[in-house]
Amino acid sequence: MIESALVYQNDANFELAVDCFEKAKSYWVEILKANNGKTLRKEQELFFLLSIGSVYESCGKDDLALNYYLKAK
Repeated sequence: MIESALVYQNDANFELAVDCFEKAKSYWVEILKANNGKTLRKEQELFFLLSIGSVYESCGKDDLALNYYLKAK
């Protein structure tokens, strides 16, 4: 899903890119909970926040991008 998100972002299909990042995060969380009851580490959460922020920045939605960047901070 992450690779698909990056391809969508590079192809300027920003809505699908965000969707893929969000789905990838959800799948990852589900797998972690099922295997050992854990959640994402801070670094993993940071990756998703910055990635989605980057997509929004790429499509000119600076307010949304800033929102995600501030969450990552």
